[in-house]
Amino acid sequence: MSRKKRLIYSLGSIVSLSLPLTVISMGENGTDSEQPNSPDDSNEIDKSTVEQPKDYDPSFSTFEDFSEKRIKQALTELPEVVISALKNEIEKLKNDDQIEYRKSLSKQIYLYALLDFFEANKEDLKNNPENYGFYITFPNVVSKLRLYERGSVQYNDKIYSNVIFGANDQAENTKYNRVVSNPQNDIKVETSQEKNFINRDNFEKTIRQYAVELLKSAFDISFNDSDVLLLDKDIELKQEKITNDTETINGFSVTTPKGYNSWKDYIIAKIKPRFIDFDLTQNQQFQPEDPQQQQQQTSPPNIPPLVPNQGQPAPANPIPPDSVAEAIPSLAPYVRSEHATKSLSELSALITTNSKDVFFFNNPINTRFEYEVVEIKDKEARVSVYEKEKPNLKRVYPVAFNFEANRDPILQKIRYTTVESIKNTVLKFYESLGLDDKIDFKKLNDPILANSFFSVVDLFVKLVYSDLFVQEQEKNIDNWRKRISNINDNKAFSKVARQAKAMFISYVFQSKLNNSNAWTTIPNAYETFVQRYKIDVFRLNKDIITENINLLNTTYKEKLNNQTTYTIRPIDEFFVKTERDVSILKSNSESNPRNLNSWYDEYIQQISGVRKNFTILRTLADSKKIDDNNFKDYDAAYQEALKQNSERSVKVQGVKKEFGISMLVLGSLILTLFIILIALNIKTVKQRKLRNVYITLLAITLSVMLAGVLLILI
Repeated sequence: MSRKKRLIYSLGSIVSLSLPLTVISMGENGTDSEQPNSPDDSNEIDKSTVEQPKDYDPSFSTFEDFSEKRIKQALTELPEVVISALKNEIEKLKNDDQIEYRKSLSKQIYLYALLDFFEANKEDLKNNPENYGFYITFPNVVSKLRLYERGSVQYNDKIYSNVIFGANDQAENTKYNRVVSNPQNDIKVETSQEKNFINRDNFEKTIRQYAVELLKSAFDISFNDSDVLLLDKDIELKQEKITNDTETINGFSVTTPKGYNSWKDYIIAKIKPRFIDFDLTQNQQFQPEDPQQQQQQTSPPNIPPLVPNQGQPAPANPIPPDSVAEAIPSLAPYVRSEHATKSLSELSALITTNSKDVFFFNNPINTRFEYEVVEIKDKEARVSVYEKEKPNLKRVYPVAFNFEANRDPILQKIRYTTVESIKNTVLKFYESLGLDDKIDFKKLNDPILANSFFSVVDLFVKLVYSDLFVQEQEKNIDNWRKRISNINDNKAFSKVARQAKAMFISYVFQSKLNNSNAWTTIPNAYETFVQRYKIDVFRLNKDIITENINLLNTTYKEKLNNQTTYTIRPIDEFFVKTERDVSILKSNSESNPRNLNSWYDEYIQQISGVRKNFTILRTLADSKKIDDNNFKDYDAAYQEALKQNSERSVKVQGVKKEFGISMLVLGSLILTLFIILIALNIKTVKQRKLRNVYITLLAITLSVMLAGVLLILI
């Protein structure tokens, strides 16, 4: 027996070219290895690796304007973010009865001082950020300079390496000279006159990311508990007479922080180093080109976590969920139907209790963000929007509000039902991939899947706010309002929900991602998983998989206390089942269904099943040897694979049996008709030509019946 055959039989594989573990020796010792066929082949130049000449982006002249607008917008929103967070801190402090009184009062004094600082300077801060400690540098470098320096900057006893900055003769706001104490010693130039070849897409992504991270870090930059000045140590209460319009009373004022001319100077002194650290960190993380592209020819790709391999997980491609936060629309609130008949003053009073029960927003996609009404007037509302995971970081915005247009309870319920129907439809999509309404991309465990998912969500967002979609949606809402006269007509509102769901699904079908309808995006990502398992995972991890199977049969057999005999075969079969499930999912996503609601429910169920399958495969094909800590997890995955293989076998047998019965019944009917035909035409049997025809028909009929019997019995 040949070496290759011994290897295949020892793995207990199935005779099928599609099975991953039965073909792992191909390309190692066989003729399918990717080796040059001749010396000429080995010397052939791979044109894909030839570096193309670089040049500045043709739209480079527009970069500075783009950057200024984005950064100014972020600086406009920053004070509101900090103010909202400070008010939350003050409320928490007031309700904290565990903190010592002097510390509590000291912290309250500082929080109110900081609150006054941002409220008084929010207009000037967006125009003159450096006057308030916000020394914005990195965006200026990347947007203004065609040539820049690269090196290290030492600031606050910390060294920031691989940062870019302007040369001595370039604009001041592109240099860190103005923030370090000793430019000659603290700034080291390692590369001079480096060309800024950043392309437009990467540039815009970099600036957006900087703006988003600035808002996320705004509160931490502005406040730290160590900033708080203690009463009777750093500051003091000074008794003085306080005069208002009508009377003079005895009161207290807080002295200026010791060593500073004003509270403003003290606050800026605290903000400045933290902001400069933020700017330098963003600079340090900057990649002028895609790092994967830079390393493409020098190192083999690693397999991401959901597709295990010997190496470390590959870093995900930049997934920009926070760009959704930046682009999230300033939505106007709608009054819930239960409160549509209330007066404006009554609605305002309810805001202080729980505005979520009083108002709703057309936000069916970006469920990781929460909208709340802060204040409401006849023609305007103030709304705060924040990430559910970071409720302290809020953006507050004013928005037009038509009070009179929200006073029809039936209309409001139709609109709410429409929004909720789309939201529930989208949430099912999230849940099928193991996510919830907070949309934590990290839980997807794979950069290709995460990027595919983000592309779909981004399309959803653009779709529901597109003019075409909104116009049809409003038309449907108006039509339902004409037809519904009873707010308790649950049957009618169920129809509203079904129509909204079907309309959304239909619009997604009509939308294109990579030249295919958007519903195929996730199946396409799972198809890459199948290929990576076939090509890399089982080939690279075959020895570990075999060793883990042996360990289950020997070391951990008694601890598991079961009768299972562990072999490679069920893993092979489970992979084939998974590959088939992906193929069915892909085919379903490309179909043209009549009933969109039923199709969607089946589509979601298929995605959920495929995701669970790959979770099981990740465990069974892992590159790590099992031990006392994880052998039960490995066994659980193996047992689940066995269970699913068995269920599929039963299902296949059921289909075969049903088909066999159908063939047997069909054959019996044909045989009966054949006998009747013979009986009616008995004289023709003696004719040789007709007799041969009858014999052939009888043979075919009996063959069909025999095949049916075999399908039933086997």
